[in-house]
Amino acid sequence: MENGSTVHCELMTSGDAITAELLAVTNYYNIEIPSNATADYRKKLIREDSFKRVMAILGCSYNIHSFNDGALNSDVVFTTMENLYLKEGYTVFYTTTGDGNRDHLACQQGMQKMKEKYPDLKYRQFPIYYYHYNRATTTALTKNYADINVNKYAAKKKSAFQVYYNIHTILNTFYPYSSGLYSIGPERIYYLN
Repeated sequence: MENGSTVHCELMTSGDAITAELLAVTNYYNIEIPSNATADYRKKLIREDSFKRVMAILGCSYNIHSFNDGALNSDVVFTTMENLYLKEGYTVFYTTTGDGNRDHLACQQGMQKMKEKYPDLKYRQFPIYYYHYNRATTTALTKNYADINVNKYAAKKKSAFQVYYNIHTILNTFYPYSSGLYSIGPERIYYLN
C-alpha cells in the first residue's frame, strides 16, 4: 500500500469452530445477534464483524466467504485466487504456510495449484503462528524466506490485533494474540519466486 498497490483480503473461514481453546467470544462491540443463534453461529457473526473492523484499520478491501471451519479445500482456494487474477487483475498472492490447521493447509495447497498454472505471478507465504511460543511447526513451499522488520507499522498492526483480543474470552488457556505478541519486530515472509 505504501508503494501504491491495492491490498485485498479474502476471509475464507469465519471462525465458527468451538474448541477447548476457543470456548467463547465476547460481543465486545455489541453487534446485533439473533436471540436463537447457536453458539457457532454467534461466534461466526462476531468473528466476521471483527474481521471487518480490522480491514477498516488496515485500509484493505475484502470478501467474506463464510465457510465453516475445517470445510475449506484447495480447489475453492485456487478458484478464489484465479478469479482475483483473471477478473480483478491481482498479480501477487499471499497465503499461509501449512501449520497443522486443515484450512491453512488448504490455502497452501491452493497456492501450489496457482503456481503450477500461473508460474509468472508472484507468490508469498507467511506462517500464521510464527510469533507464538506455542505454535505448530509450519511447512512452507520453499526455504527461501526473509525476516522483515515491521516496526514502523506496529501501531496500526497492534490496533488490528487488539480487535481480536477484545472479543476473546481468555479462560486460562492459550489463544493466539492473547500473549500480546503482535509481531513487533521481524516478520517472516516466504518467497516462492
